[in-house]
Amino acid sequence: MNDVRPPLFGYTLMRTKDRALRLWRLYTYRLWLAIVGIPRVPFPVVANSVPKAGSHLLARTLELLGLIYNRQHVNDFHPRSRTVRQLNGIRPGEFLTAHLSYAPEWQTLLNGRGARMVVIIRDPRDIVVSHYHYVTYMDKSHRLRPYYLQMQDDDERLMASITGFEPPDGNPRGRLLDINTRFRAIWQWRAYGAHVVRFEDLVGPHGGGDEVRQMQALEGICKHLDITLSPREMEDVARRLFYRRSATFRKGVIGDWRQRFTEEHKRVFKSVAGVLLVELGYERDENW
Repeated sequence: MNDVRPPLFGYTLMRTKDRALRLWRLYTYRLWLAIVGIPRVPFPVVANSVPKAGSHLLARTLELLGLIYNRQHVNDFHPRSRTVRQLNGIRPGEFLTAHLSYAPEWQTLLNGRGARMVVIIRDPRDIVVSHYHYVTYMDKSHRLRPYYLQMQDDDERLMASITGFEPPDGNPRGRLLDINTRFRAIWQWRAYGAHVVRFEDLVGPHGGGDEVRQMQALEGICKHLDITLSPREMEDVARRLFYRRSATFRKGVIGDWRQRFTEEHKRVFKSVAGVLLVELGYERDENW
C-alpha cells in the first residue's frame, strides 16, 4: 500500500508567517545596531545540525536568548561560493542555521570571523523517522521528495533514510548518505570548539524530557555564547521553548522511533549505526 498523503494542512501558511516575523526582527535589529552600534552578542553564531535533529528547536532557543536569525541557511549541497558568502555575511549578534559537515576550510573561515558554533544532536533513530516523514509529507520542494514518492510505502522510506541510496537517475543532488556517515560529518565539529547540546535535554518536559536537564542545557549554551541571564529569565526561556506552531514541527518528542521501527529496521540500523548509538550514550550495547 502506498502511504503518501498530502502535506500537513497549514504548513505553507505557518512557514510564511515564520518568515515574515523573523524578517521583521532581523531588520529591526539591524536598524537598532546601526543606531546604537553595540551588538547583543559580539560575534556571529552558527546553529548546526544533522537534518531533522532539532535545528528549529535550537534556532528558537537562540532567538529566545536574544540572538537574531538572519534568515540564511547553509548546507553541503550549496555551491562553495554561496556558502562562503553566507558564512561571511553573519553579523555579530546574528546566527544562521546549517547542515554543514566539518571541513578545514569552513573551520578556518569561521575562526577568522570569531564565530561560535552550537551543534544540536538527537537519537539517530528519531532522526531517520523524522527525516522520511518530512521529506515525504511536509516539504514539497525537498530535493529527495521525488525519490521518496516513488517508494512503495513508509517502511521503505524509513529504510532509505537509514541506509541512504543512490538515485536511479544518477542526479548527484539525489544521493543520500547513510545515517552513520551523515551524523559523524556534523559530530566532528565538536573536536574543533563547537558546543554540543542534545535535543533530548533541550526539549524539556513538554517533549518528554526533563526540566533539570533542560535548564542545564540552556546554561551550557549561555556559557558558550557568553550570555548572562537571571534565573527568572532562564525559566522564561525554558517555558517558551517548546513551540508546536513551527512550520517544520511534527511531534518533537523523544523515542518516536519505537512506534515506527520494525524488527528489520532495527536489524539494519544496528548494522549501519549500532556502534554510533553506543558512542553517543543512547544505548549501552546493541541489545535493544
